Amino acid sequence: MAEGRTTDRASFVTLSVAALAALALLATRVGYAPIWDGRIYAACIAAAAEHFSAESLRCAGHASQAYAAFAALAQMLAPESSIPLLATNAFLFAIACVGFHRLMRHVFPNVEPLDRALLTGAFTLHPAFLSAVVQPGLDLPLLPEFIWAAVFVLERRWLPLVLTGFALAFTKETGVLLYAVLLACYAVWFELRAAGPFGDRVKRVLRLAPLALPGIAFAAYLLVRRFAIPGQSVIWYTGTTSDSTSRRCASPSSGGATIRRTTATTRASRISRSTA
Repeated sequence: MAEGRTTDRASFVTLSVAALAALALLATRVGYAPIWDGRIYAACIAAAAEHFSAESLRCAGHASQAYAAFAALAQMLAPESSIPLLATNAFLFAIACVGFHRLMRHVFPNVEPLDRALLTGAFTLHPAFLSAVVQPGLDLPLLPEFIWAAVFVLERRWLPLVLTGFALAFTKETGVLLYAVLLACYAVWFELRAAGPFGDRVKRVLRLAPLALPGIAFAAYLLVRRFAIPGQSVIWYTGTTSDSTSRRCASPSSGGATIRRTTATTRASRISRSTA
């Protein structure tokens, strides 16, 4: 009993140290000015906070409504500051870390809690993930969504899984692929490989059909954009690769300056349209 409490205490300390270290690292990047594609996504969130609409939530033409809506609502709290976007991404990454720790309990049920805590600590301090928190993009929000989708499918919690599938589909197009691969792996590994007549196993797989609702909704979204909104691209349409290297690397002195510049540009374009 005492040994178990000691192990639990060591696990808690390990996770706490990793979380505090990650927060300390992120705190040094408050005011960071996004570069490369990060400029596009930071500007998109600022514009969506200024003028919230279904179209403004399509960052660079991506189906990013789920993430962009959440980030834009947070940005409305301080429209000219870069802190809300950083805090939003940090919050999403924290959810990913919690989900990862829970996923490890399913993957390694017989491993010591301290070992799982060390795995989660390494995940929390991974440089690629921390840099994605700082540099705006659509790949970071896919991380907690996919991890929790894996947790829900292992726990057979179908409603949360479908809701998470919708979030994946409408954060970035690759989210649909991740969701489909996850469902396919579950169907093959846990249903088709199960004991019993093959016909019964196929029926169990067919009963999973409602889980395809996020994919069906995404296909319907593409069809609507293809036929009901002529003259506009169906999926993403831009990037920074066509810009000069100096423009892609150039950045103002702070992330807040990026937000302020974007807000001013949005207001100016709106005034010009109203006076035209």
